[in-house]
Amino acid sequence: MKKILLLIFSLSFIYACTEHSSSNKKTERINKENSAKEIISFSIVSKNPELSSKTGTDVAVNQMITKHLSSEETLVFKDYEFTFNIPKEGALNFSSQEGKLMCETSFELSIKSMPPDGKGGKPYFLGDHFEVSPMTLITIGSTKFLIKDIKYTE
Repeated sequence: MKKILLLIFSLSFIYACTEHSSSNKKTERINKENSAKEIISFSIVSKNPELSSKTGTDVAVNQMITKHLSSEETLVFKDYEFTFNIPKEGALNFSSQEGKLMCETSFELSIKSMPPDGKGGKPYFLGDHFEVSPMTLITIGSTKFLIKDIKYTE
């Protein structure tokens, strides 16, 4: 009976190790695929204050403003300048680096993933660099921007 239990335990342990290894390989493959691609555009979304005084999940989709930013473009949205692959002093400078959307900030802000994970916002300061993933909420003072729809080259 001990031999059978030992055999079952050994087989399940070997299976778990093999499954973990294949999972890591899959993650590595996805990361390599994305690192070979460059980001060509993304969207920035924020609440339209003229249409709603509501906050958070009470804001309807039709009460939001969406702006699109493509590579080597700049735009001003709610008095903040955003750039993509053309850094400018005093702006939120985004860039595509090895398949990741990166940001260099020119002022204090915080970011958190959406939906919230309970960890709260992570603060960043003048000159900080950080990675931005889809559905990242950037808060500058009381102004909030959601980064989404990151598009890659084929």
